[in-house]
Amino acid sequence: MAAWTLMMLWVSVAMLVVTGLGVWYVARTLDATRGALRLAEEANEAAIAAVEATIEHGHRQLRPYLSAIPTRAVFEVTGSGIPISQKFGLRVIIEVHNTGQTPAFRKRLRGNIRVVAKDAIAGTKIQLPPLTAFGPPTMLGPNRDTESDNLSRVIAVDDAMLNGECEILVYGQIVYESDYACHYSNFCSVSINLKKAILDAQAISEAGKKSASMPPVQLVGLDFGNDAI
Repeated sequence: MAAWTLMMLWVSVAMLVVTGLGVWYVARTLDATRGALRLAEEANEAAIAAVEATIEHGHRQLRPYLSAIPTRAVFEVTGSGIPISQKFGLRVIIEVHNTGQTPAFRKRLRGNIRVVAKDAIAGTKIQLPPLTAFGPPTMLGPNRDTESDNLSRVIAVDDAMLNGECEILVYGQIVYESDYACHYSNFCSVSINLKKAILDAQAISEAGKKSASMPPVQLVGLDFGNDAI
């Protein structure tokens, strides 16, 4: 009887060992399965990221890229008998270029013309008109297609302008759409020697010539950065 009991004890111990080994093997198998699933998920995420990067790269390659450049500003007489040295209309011609490979849809332009003291130009806060001030949407073709837009304002001349203390600041934003998203590009330019331009334009207007013959205001670009507008 004692021998039988001892044998059953050893059998029980053996079964416990076998069961423990089985549980350990199942646990290792589950760990290996989890590891394989984790690796598969990581590989899947990497594949998705690669596909998304490829799509984004394709979008960047094929999207339109518009730039707006104020090229010149023309004086216009505001009314009969009103000399340009007192009041004038200023029409700024803005050339818009598409250097991308696809058309730009719903191209819209908004901007402003301001008279700013020379020593305050660098610190001027750029504020765009509201969205309702956008011009009518148009399409601009790809591969360096170009068209012109205009910004206009009537400006009353004061002593600061005639004394050479002020310049004209022209700034704005062009918004357009591709097949994938909405994009925008900012522009900002400042006049050079506004006093001379006013006096030259006044002399030409007194000679009876039309605004189209008047000398343009020379403009140079300023970099205010995308965050400034």
